[in-house]
Amino acid sequence: MSQDPANPFSSPVNPYAVETQTPQGGPSGGRGLINQLGPLGICMMVQGGLEAVMAIGLGVFAMIFPTILAQQQGNQPMPPNLQPMMQIMYATFAAVLLVVAVLHILAGIRVQRYDSRVLAFVALGSGFLTFFGCYCMPTAMALFVWGLIVLVNGPVTQAFQLKEQGRSKEEIDRMLV
Repeated sequence: MSQDPANPFSSPVNPYAVETQTPQGGPSGGRGLINQLGPLGICMMVQGGLEAVMAIGLGVFAMIFPTILAQQQGNQPMPPNLQPMMQIMYATFAAVLLVVAVLHILAGIRVQRYDSRVLAFVALGSGFLTFFGCYCMPTAMALFVWGLIVLVNGPVTQAFQLKEQGRSKEEIDRMLV
């Protein structure tokens, strides 16, 4: 930025000015948030693994619940439908959590290869079904927000579209430099 000698109103040269350039992936295009797909996929797989552990724990609890209930009741009469109702409830929670876990793991693997963007949206949204497994819900919510930000990014959307057209991951990476 130099001063124009013909224009007395031009700004003087600032020796402290730093020349800025739009980094690749900025609003002008480039890679966008594509670099976030790897960490997002890994976090989705970790989330799915934690949900699977919780599902297994709930399934085991559903199986041993009658024994625990019998030990606590002692000689007191038990309500007639309590045991099967609680077993069904815990087994249902375990099944739902296991489905969500499998969705997260599969979507995490596929997101890293630019496959199945819709599956990623479904897996992220299904994370809200983990509300009964208290420790899974906060991380599922954070993953949902981060995943939506990444997956609706323009270059990321373009990468998934290129993959649907039959391009390889390496070819897409070269194209979106």
